[in-house]
Amino acid sequence: MTQYIEIDIELIDNVIVGDFAGQEDMLSSLSYLSGSAIRGALIYKLLEDQRYSEDVVFNKIITNDVIFFNAYKINEGKRGLPAPMCFATNKAKQRIQENAEIYNILSGEETHSDEQRVRISAGDFIGNKGTALYSVKVNKNESLHIKTKERANRESGKKSEMYRIESIEKGQCFRSYIAVPSEEVMEIILSILHKEMSLFIGASRGNGYGHCKIKGINILEHNPEDFYLKSNQHYFYVYYMSDFIYVNQMGIHTGMFSDGFISEKLGVTCTLCGIATETKIITGFNSKIGGRLPQFIGAKMGTVVKYEYTGTLELSKVHEFTNSSYGLRVHEGFGRVAIVSDFNYQSILYGDNTKPWADQKLEYKLSGSDQRVLLNISKSIYLSRLNILIKKSIHKSGSIPLTNSKMTQWQMIFSQMKAAQYQEGIKSFEDLKAHIYKSNNLDKNQKMSRFIEHIIVQGITINDFVLKSNSLECFREMNILPDRVILGDCSYELRDEEIYQWNLYYLEQLLYFKRIEEKGAKSYEVVI
Repeated sequence: MTQYIEIDIELIDNVIVGDFAGQEDMLSSLSYLSGSAIRGALIYKLLEDQRYSEDVVFNKIITNDVIFFNAYKINEGKRGLPAPMCFATNKAKQRIQENAEIYNILSGEETHSDEQRVRISAGDFIGNKGTALYSVKVNKNESLHIKTKERANRESGKKSEMYRIESIEKGQCFRSYIAVPSEEVMEIILSILHKEMSLFIGASRGNGYGHCKIKGINILEHNPEDFYLKSNQHYFYVYYMSDFIYVNQMGIHTGMFSDGFISEKLGVTCTLCGIATETKIITGFNSKIGGRLPQFIGAKMGTVVKYEYTGTLELSKVHEFTNSSYGLRVHEGFGRVAIVSDFNYQSILYGDNTKPWADQKLEYKLSGSDQRVLLNISKSIYLSRLNILIKKSIHKSGSIPLTNSKMTQWQMIFSQMKAAQYQEGIKSFEDLKAHIYKSNNLDKNQKMSRFIEHIIVQGITINDFVLKSNSLECFREMNILPDRVILGDCSYELRDEEIYQWNLYYLEQLLYFKRIEEKGAKSYEVVI
């Protein structure tokens, strides 16, 4: 009996799942994680595991009836559904994006005939609550990249060129299912699957894209896409849960089942009543052979086909029908269909869910690089404030009884000490004092020692200020220590290893500005 593995996948980095029907200078991304991309990531994990040979992986996973469903975005704990194409609304209400009344164009009822109707634009996915639908938005990013000259020449003969990449934004969660035909295959897959396991999905995995993590794993006994409820109505809808590449018995690509085929599968006589669909060019890229797959024209997910039937529709036949996939590339998630007894939704609520905007909680998940940017900004703000407070303090201080040349000399000494570590700087300062006191030049000795021992800075001598320069005491006494700067989860304040350099910076700036005053500029501007 077929069982289903439910896996929830969180995007750690932006993910590119290529939609190869885009323009030449732009790589578009699908709005979901395709079954083929998930299949490739898990097969890689199996091959990487030394317990399983290539033959086991090929025979048990690749050529067996293991089907990987597309992963659609989770909203309010539920997997999103492809937006049905059978609903229309008033054009005026659609334009202003308000909560609008909708109706099923395949119902056969002649309603709203006097209005200009348009198909609802709910995005790629919807959720449902009661008789209301709501749009489920998949956030995307775009970035510009430049092809290297070698790659550009190899591909087009041109010089380096710029192109755009679209990706699914990180931080979102998607849900997929794996249909497993036997217990043996189930054990093989579950042996490598575990919570917090990293997967790399999609394109450009070596350029910072594609990193995902598994956030949840559950085992289901029944098909999660089986929605049929017993009804007295003699009609039903076939609802396409994924893109559909179907080839009939004549080898012709068609977007729906023939009456004869579906009648045989369900055991009743079916007649086509109507279809709401869009065609889609479906292709892909095989990295092993380095080329694209053939292009097919298929039906887009969300297609709805209505059939009327005569006879008794048995639930067992419906379950058997929906448990299978149809058409080409079924192991990659294509060809999934559901049977729905009725589409009786009456309104569409625009937005990611039905909660009013004021009640929605906005959560921002910052990456490591985002955190570093915020930390650098907070550090820049803090040090800018500290620099302003230092200049204000110097502006209010008294004069220094030294000649201009001596102040220049001491400024250079403090600048050299600032470039060294605390222990090394203090040692050089003690060596300088010893040299001064041993000097035979009495006049020089007196002038230098007077500066060190008698000139007062913020209530203490220069000598004491330098010796205490590895603590915050001087800054606190001068009242020039700014408050901590906090931006989000990042904060910055003066650190222990920076205190010594900033105390020496204060002395350096003090001598610099006092030397300017001695030259005749009696004041200087403090920019705030």
